[in-house]
Amino acid sequence: LYNKKVIYDILFDSVAETLQSFGKNNLSGKLGFICTLHTWDQKMLYHLHIHCITAGGALSFEKDKWFNSKKDYLFDVHDLSKVFQGKFIEKLQKLYNTSKLNFEGIISEVGTKEGFQNLIDILWSKNWVVHCKKPVSPDIVLDYLGRYVHRVAISNNRIVKVENDKVTFLYRDNSEGELKPLTIDVEEFIRRFFLHALPENFYRIRNYGFLSTRNKKKDLAICRELLGESPEIPETEEISVKDFMLTPKI
Repeated sequence: LYNKKVIYDILFDSVAETLQSFGKNNLSGKLGFICTLHTWDQKMLYHLHIHCITAGGALSFEKDKWFNSKKDYLFDVHDLSKVFQGKFIEKLQKLYNTSKLNFEGIISEVGTKEGFQNLIDILWSKNWVVHCKKPVSPDIVLDYLGRYVHRVAISNNRIVKVENDKVTFLYRDNSEGELKPLTIDVEEFIRRFFLHALPENFYRIRNYGFLSTRNKKKDLAICRELLGESPEIPETEEISVKDFMLTPKI
C-alpha cells in the first residue's frame, strides 16, 4: 500500500509482456487485449489481480494474416503462470535495486537487504495462478465490462443497513453461489473501502496490442477485413450515464 502506483504499473507490464510473448511464440503474431485492475474481493478485502479480455487469435507482425487460437484453448495456464511470476519478480527486484520502493512504518524491515531477499524468496515459493477460460458469449463480456470497469469496491445496492456504528452489506459466497449478509464496524468498513483508492491520475483500464489506443483504429479494420468482416465497426445502442449507474450490479 506504500507503493501502489509502481506496483500496479509493473503488474500491468508483467501481464502485458507475458501475453504478448505467448502471442509471438505460440501464434506468431500480436495479440489485442483489454486489462482491468481489480483490487477487492466480495468482502472488500484487498485482493490484487488483473482481469484480461483477449482476442482469440493474433495479427501477424506484417499485418497481412490472422492466426486463430484453438477453439477452447488459448495458452497453457501453467506456463503463463510461471512466466508471469518471473516477469513480476524481476521487475520488483529492479525497483528495489534502483531505490524506487518506499519502506516506511511496519514494513521498514522489508527494505533491508536481508528483508527484501526474504520477500523475493517467499514470492518464488508461492504457486502463482493464472486462470483462463473462453467467454460464454459477447454479452457476457459486455456484462463483465459493465460490472467492473467503472466501479468502486462496493455499490450502494449491496449496503442493506447502517446502524449502531455497524454496516451490513451483501457479499457473494463463491463456494455456495449465494448472497449473504456481513456486518462489520463502521471504522472497518471505511478502512476496507479506502484500501481500494487508486493513486492520482492512475488508469485502471489499459488496452494493448492491436487494441491499444495508438493502434486500434487502423489495426482493428485490418483484423476485421482478414476475418471476412466489414472494416467498419457496427454502431451499438447507446445507454445514458444515468441508466448505466442505476443498473443494479452485485
